[in-house]
Parts: sequence; C-alpha cells; structure tokens
Amino acid sequence: MSTGPQNIGSARQMAAADPSHGTQRVAAGSIDISPQPPIAVGVVGRRATHLDGALEANVILVDGHDGQPVVLVQIDTLFVDAHSTQSLARYAGMDPGRMVLLASHTHSAPMLTDQLCPTAQYAPERRAAVEVRIGELISQLVNAQRRQCATRFGTVETPVNINRRSVGYFMDLRAARKGSLRLRRRCVMQPDPYGPVDRLLRALRFDDESGHPVAVIWGFAAHPSRQPDRLSVSPDFPGRVRERLRARLGSHVAVLYVPGLAGSTVPLVPFAFPRGVGALLRWMLPFLPYSHAFTTQSFSAWCNQLSSAAEQAVTSSRPVALAPPRIVSGRSKKIFVGPGTGAGVELELRSVAFGPELVLAATSGEMLVEWLDVIPKRLLENVWLTGYLAGRPTYLPTAAVIAEGGYEAEGFLAPFGMSGAFVPDIEATVIAALSEVIGDSMSGSPSGD
Repeated sequence: MSTGPQNIGSARQMAAADPSHGTQRVAAGSIDISPQPPIAVGVVGRRATHLDGALEANVILVDGHDGQPVVLVQIDTLFVDAHSTQSLARYAGMDPGRMVLLASHTHSAPMLTDQLCPTAQYAPERRAAVEVRIGELISQLVNAQRRQCATRFGTVETPVNINRRSVGYFMDLRAARKGSLRLRRRCVMQPDPYGPVDRLLRALRFDDESGHPVAVIWGFAAHPSRQPDRLSVSPDFPGRVRERLRARLGSHVAVLYVPGLAGSTVPLVPFAFPRGVGALLRWMLPFLPYSHAFTTQSFSAWCNQLSSAAEQAVTSSRPVALAPPRIVSGRSKKIFVGPGTGAGVELELRSVAFGPELVLAATSGEMLVEWLDVIPKRLLENVWLTGYLAGRPTYLPTAAVIAEGGYEAEGFLAPFGMSGAFVPDIEATVIAALSEVIGDSMSGSPSGD
C-alpha cells in the first residue's frame, strides 16, 4: 500500500500565486461527550464507575469542489450506525452522503448503537443527547467563517501493534470439559508475530495562513481495547495521543482519529507476569491461548511510544497541495445473509478524494488488515483506507480468514446479534464496492448511494 502523497512542492508558495490552489477552506472543532458514571461500556456492558480522561467528538469541515461542505466526524465510541449519520445531517441541514462519520472503536466507552446484542446495554437517551450536541457543533461549523489552510502529510513506521489471529494446535476446551484431553487445529485470539500487520502511522495536518495548526487527522491500526483500568470510562490510546498532539500544537486543535484496518490488530503488549490464577495457568500450560495484559505503567509507556510516533509524523510532515475534496457515498451488495437480525448486511462506504494525491476511503464494519493482500494494489494507490464507518456493526473477514475460522470469522456473530453466513463471493463484492466509490470520487461522479 502506498504510504500516501509525496512532497510535491510547498502549498504556501503555490497559494501565494493563486490563493485557492492547493489549499483548503476549513472549519474545525471538538466537544466533550463524557458520560456521568456509573455507566455500561463495551459490547459486554461492563459497568464503569469513574472517568479516566474525556471522551470527545472531533469534527473537520472542508469545503468541497462544488463549494458545499464535506464533514468528517469521529466519535469516541465502539460503533456508530446509519441512524446517527442521518440524525447529524438533519441537525446540520445537509445531505448525509456528504458526511464521513467514524467510530474510534473504543471499548471503554458507552454504546451509541442499538444494532448489537442486549448485553451491550444501549441507552437511547444518551445517543440522542450526544447526537444533539454533535449536531449543534456541525451546524456552528457550517455557518462559521472558513480558514484558508495549507495541508501537510506525514508517515512514521512504529512497531507497537501486532496481529491477534494465531492458527495452530490448541486444547479443545469443549472436549476438556467432558473429560477428554485432545488438541485441535484452530484459530485463536492470541498475538501472532508472523501475522500481517500495518505499522504505518499516517497524519494529515491543516495549517492556517499564519502557519498555526487548525486540525489533524491521524491514523494507526490497533484495537483501543487494552487499557488496564477495567472500571473506567476512558478514551484509551486515541485520547492519550490527542493530548500529546494538543500539547504540541495547541489546545484548540481538532484531532480526528482514523482506526484503519484494526479488525485483527491489537497493541503489542510487553511481557508482564500474569495476574490471577486463570491467567497464570494459561501462560504456563502449553496449547492454551494466552495474551499479556497491560499494567498501568506499561500502558502509559506504550501510549507514550505511540504518541511520540504521532507527534513525529505531524511535526515532520511535508507540504502537499491537495484539491478541494470530492465525496462519494455508496453501499455494497449483501456481504452476509441469514434468517436472523443480521440478515442482509450491506456495507456503507464513503470516499473523499483530495485529488490524485490523497483519497480517504471508509467502509462500515471492522475491516481486517488481511484485506491488504487481497485488494489490488492499483486500487490502493494513495488511498488511506479505514473501517468503522457508521453502519451495521460487523467484522469484515477475507475468504481466507473465513476458511480459518476464529472470532473475526464466526465467533463474533452471537455477541453482535447476527446469525447466518458471509456470502461466498465476499472478496469480489467488497472490491467492487470500493472500486466504485474510489473511482467515482476520482472521476468526479456525483455522490449518492
């Protein structure tokens, strides 16, 4: 996959000759959406009793090629669905097809969708309140004076994530409960140092005419699911990185996190002696899956390492002249069919093309890094691809992952309230949908489903 746009000259120099060339008309902001504990967080509805950092929604509005705003929104939550896209667009008085609404996939934040199983303990009144607040912010930005911004893009490789799909011979726990000890080849949720992983941290920076940062979009693939205080509402590592970038760039800067292809990727946790009898047994006994857990100290150290990489990507970024964005919305054919509540799952898609130098493409669902070996390289040239767009929560496995099995292929179905199976031609279906929205945004076709 391309690392992104190359240095093609100073955007400010080009803007001096033509103020509209290579610059963006931008308005940006953020709001605190932290709940009042105690409150349920994550899929399992774990009860959190206190706050450990603020949850936020960050919004970046960029005027498109047609003069109408393109709105990028990221919310600190596990998932968002199409209902929120419609609600926010209604508050702002805009076409929902011109909005890219992303979830950070933070596991230590309250649920904002009702499209999961009952254990998620979704609270409709909280979603409504959050949507009103974000909608008000978007409305303010739509009516706000734009700032003419130059853009800079940077990347840094950082070895702090790892694939969590490990295939091998492991104890058959169902048989063990019946008194039979045997091994079975299967895929388990355990760090795999040989599995595919995307370790490229990307950052897009918007600076006003005085050179002051207005907004940053940064992305790195890893599940925000490992912060060690299980009783807290927390923004996890996206919040830690946000704090570091604002400390460097200014407290007013909107910082939008893009999760990328994090469906099968987790933080690379350093060794720590297991806590608890169960964890100790899993670590000591062969053929039992085991993953190390963060301590408070190791989590802070890991976040500092990631934050340093993000700061480096932002501060060492190079000027890139980007065109006013074109946005295209789309929907795939069915990727999942079945008799239950998950019947007929389709992917929502958005593509925002800032000219040929950079395209931000997003799909709903948890897209796995394994897709990078499946999607044609030509399609991903200068494309920043991410999952977690607003839509029906699901994992998005490749055909090979489905054949291997494991949580991302089938284990997630019950917690996600789904029954059925992925379609046999899932790879062709996903590639066709991506090709359409990316191609249309590059060619200038109008947005729409």
